[in-house]
Amino acid sequence: MKYIAFENTYSGTDENGNGFVCIDGYPEDENAEGTVIAEVFMTMHGDITVSWHHNAYRSDSVVLELIEDSKRRLYEQRSSSTYGELTEQLKTLRRLIKEEKRRYESMFKDVDQKVLDQIVYHIEALEDEAARVQKTIWRYEDEMEDAFKKEKI
Repeated sequence: MKYIAFENTYSGTDENGNGFVCIDGYPEDENAEGTVIAEVFMTMHGDITVSWHHNAYRSDSVVLELIEDSKRRLYEQRSSSTYGELTEQLKTLRRLIKEEKRRYESMFKDVDQKVLDQIVYHIEALEDEAARVQKTIWRYEDEMEDAFKKEKI
Protein backbone atom coordinates (compact mmCIF):
# COMPACT_ATOMS: atom_id res chain seq x y z
CA MET A 1 0.00 0.00 0.00
CA LYS A 2 1.26 3.46 -0.87
CA TYR A 3 1.06 6.25 1.70
CA ILE A 4 0.66 9.82 0.50
CA ALA A 5 0.08 11.93 3.64
CA PHE A 6 2.21 11.96 6.77
CA GLU A 7 2.08 13.52 10.23
CA ASN A 8 3.53 13.33 13.72
CA THR A 9 0.67 11.79 15.64
CA TYR A 10 1.83 10.48 18.97
CA SER A 11 4.63 11.20 21.41
CA GLY A 12 5.50 9.85 24.80
CA THR A 13 8.08 7.98 26.83
CA ASP A 14 8.81 4.26 26.61
CA GLU A 15 9.48 1.88 29.53
CA ASN A 16 13.19 2.82 29.49
CA GLY A 17 12.52 6.55 29.82
CA ASN A 18 13.32 7.30 26.18
CA GLY A 19 11.15 9.91 24.53
CA PHE A 20 9.62 9.07 21.16
CA VAL A 21 7.46 10.51 18.40
CA CYS A 22 5.54 8.40 15.85
CA ILE A 23 5.32 9.46 12.23
CA ASP A 24 2.19 8.03 10.65
CA GLY A 25 1.37 7.63 6.96
CA TYR A 26 -2.07 7.61 5.35
CA PRO A 27 -3.11 6.11 1.99
CA GLU A 28 -5.14 7.79 -0.76
CA ASP A 29 -8.22 5.83 0.24
CA GLU A 30 -9.72 7.83 3.10
CA ASN A 31 -11.44 4.73 4.44
CA ALA A 32 -8.19 2.80 4.80
CA GLU A 33 -6.25 2.93 8.05
CA GLY A 34 -2.95 4.72 8.45
CA THR A 35 0.19 3.09 9.77
CA VAL A 36 3.40 3.99 11.58
CA ILE A 37 6.06 4.87 9.03
CA ALA A 38 8.82 5.57 11.55
CA GLU A 39 9.45 6.26 15.22
CA VAL A 40 11.98 8.85 16.36
CA PHE A 41 13.57 8.13 19.76
CA MET A 42 15.71 10.20 22.09
CA THR A 43 17.69 8.20 24.62
CA MET A 44 18.25 9.33 28.20
CA HIS A 45 21.69 10.49 27.00
CA GLY A 46 20.20 12.68 24.27
CA ASP A 47 21.05 10.44 21.31
CA ILE A 48 18.51 10.37 18.46
CA THR A 49 17.59 7.17 16.62
CA VAL A 50 14.97 6.45 13.97
CA SER A 51 13.19 3.11 13.84
CA TRP A 52 11.83 2.62 10.33
CA HIS A 53 8.67 0.57 9.93
CA HIS A 54 8.49 1.25 6.16
CA ASN A 55 11.92 1.62 4.55
CA ALA A 56 10.45 2.87 1.26
CA TYR A 57 9.91 6.29 2.87
CA ARG A 58 13.49 6.87 4.09
CA SER A 59 14.06 9.50 1.41
CA ASP A 60 10.58 11.04 1.36
CA SER A 61 11.05 14.78 1.90
CA VAL A 62 7.90 15.16 4.02
CA VAL A 63 8.89 12.27 6.26
CA LEU A 64 12.43 13.67 6.61
CA GLU A 65 10.98 17.06 7.60
CA LEU A 66 8.77 15.34 10.17
CA ILE A 67 11.85 13.59 11.58
CA GLU A 68 13.51 17.00 12.06
CA ASP A 69 10.33 18.29 13.70
CA SER A 70 10.29 15.21 15.93
CA LYS A 71 13.85 15.91 17.04
CA ARG A 72 12.88 19.46 18.01
CA ARG A 73 9.87 18.19 19.93
CA LEU A 74 11.96 15.60 21.77
CA TYR A 75 14.66 18.13 22.69
CA GLU A 76 12.02 20.55 23.95
CA GLN A 77 10.24 17.81 25.91
CA ARG A 78 13.48 16.61 27.50
CA SER A 79 14.63 20.13 28.23
CA SER A 80 11.43 21.18 29.93
CA SER A 81 11.05 18.04 32.06
CA THR A 82 14.68 17.90 33.23
CA TYR A 83 14.81 21.64 33.81
CA GLY A 84 11.57 21.45 35.80
CA GLU A 85 12.88 18.59 37.95
CA LEU A 86 16.13 20.42 38.69
CA THR A 87 14.28 23.64 39.48
CA GLU A 88 11.97 21.82 41.90
CA GLN A 89 14.98 20.16 43.55
CA LEU A 90 16.61 23.57 43.99
CA LYS A 91 13.41 25.05 45.47
CA THR A 92 13.17 22.15 47.92
CA LEU A 93 16.79 22.57 48.99
CA ARG A 94 16.35 26.31 49.50
CA ARG A 95 13.20 25.67 51.56
CA LEU A 96 15.07 23.13 53.69
CA ILE A 97 17.88 25.61 54.27
CA LYS A 98 15.43 28.26 55.47
CA GLU A 99 13.67 25.77 57.73
CA GLU A 100 16.95 24.59 59.22
CA LYS A 101 18.12 28.15 59.84
CA ARG A 102 14.84 29.05 61.54
CA ARG A 103 14.87 25.89 63.60
CA TYR A 104 18.41 26.47 64.82
CA GLU A 105 18.05 30.21 65.45
CA SER A 106 15.88 29.51 68.47
CA MET A 107 18.44 27.05 69.79
CA PHE A 108 21.50 29.30 69.42
CA LYS A 109 21.11 30.93 72.84
CA ASP A 110 21.40 27.73 74.87
CA VAL A 111 24.04 25.66 73.04
CA ASP A 112 27.81 25.45 73.29
CA GLN A 113 30.24 26.24 70.47
CA LYS A 114 30.73 22.59 69.42
CA VAL A 115 27.02 22.15 68.77
CA LEU A 116 26.90 25.50 66.95
CA ASP A 117 29.76 24.36 64.72
CA GLN A 118 27.83 21.18 63.84
CA ILE A 119 24.73 23.20 63.06
CA VAL A 120 26.67 25.58 60.82
CA TYR A 121 28.31 22.61 59.09
CA HIS A 122 24.87 21.07 58.42
CA ILE A 123 23.49 24.31 56.99
CA GLU A 124 26.59 24.84 54.83
CA ALA A 125 26.23 21.30 53.46
CA LEU A 126 22.66 22.08 52.40
CA GLU A 127 23.82 25.34 50.79
CA ASP A 128 26.60 23.46 48.95
CA GLU A 129 24.03 20.99 47.62
CA ALA A 130 21.80 23.86 46.47
CA ALA A 131 24.80 25.44 44.71
CA ARG A 132 25.60 22.09 43.05
CA VAL A 133 22.03 21.78 41.77
CA GLN A 134 22.13 25.38 40.48
CA LYS A 135 25.37 24.65 38.60
CA THR A 136 23.76 21.51 37.16
CA ILE A 137 20.82 23.59 35.93
CA TRP A 138 23.18 26.09 34.27
CA ARG A 139 25.25 23.29 32.70
CA TYR A 140 22.09 21.58 31.48
CA GLU A 141 20.85 24.83 29.92
CA ASP A 142 24.21 25.21 28.14
CA GLU A 143 24.13 21.59 26.93
CA MET A 144 20.60 21.95 25.59
CA GLU A 145 21.54 25.20 23.83
CA ASP A 146 24.54 23.44 22.27
CA ALA A 147 22.35 20.48 21.26
CA PHE A 148 19.85 22.81 19.60
CA LYS A 149 22.68 24.48 17.69
CA LYS A 150 24.25 21.13 16.78
CA GLU A 151 20.96 19.74 15.50
CA LYS A 152 20.17 23.12 13.88
CA ILE A 153 16.92 23.18 15.73
